[in-house]
Amino acid sequence: MRLLILETTSFGAMQERMDAILDGQHPDPAFIFFEAPEGLLRTTTAKRMEMIRLLLHDEGPMTVEAVAMRLKRGRMMAGHDLEALLESEIIDLDRDARYLFEFDGIRIRLQFPHSEHRVAQS
Repeated sequence: MRLLILETTSFGAMQERMDAILDGQHPDPAFIFFEAPEGLLRTTTAKRMEMIRLLLHDEGPMTVEAVAMRLKRGRMMAGHDLEALLESEIIDLDRDARYLFEFDGIRIRLQFPHSEHRVAQS
């Protein structure tokens, strides 16, 4: 099962993880990092997770019109949410302007505050 991992982490920890990925220490670098929990929560709203669920279980990539119709949402609002997921690199867009999710699922790791932050304030 290939999961996309969305994770909150400090900038230093994110840099260490990226260095390890570049050095080949992680076999599948399917991570998207958020420095603040607010960014992760703002990106993964209930409506957007519903879109990801649809892309996960539907047959192949879908246009914005198809997503809007299946979820009974307006095209403009569905397009706004799809673009936010695209900008965050959670979903992709194919050559035919169809949105797709290329993983089998998502794991979300949210930590607040970051462990380095608590140590620094002690």
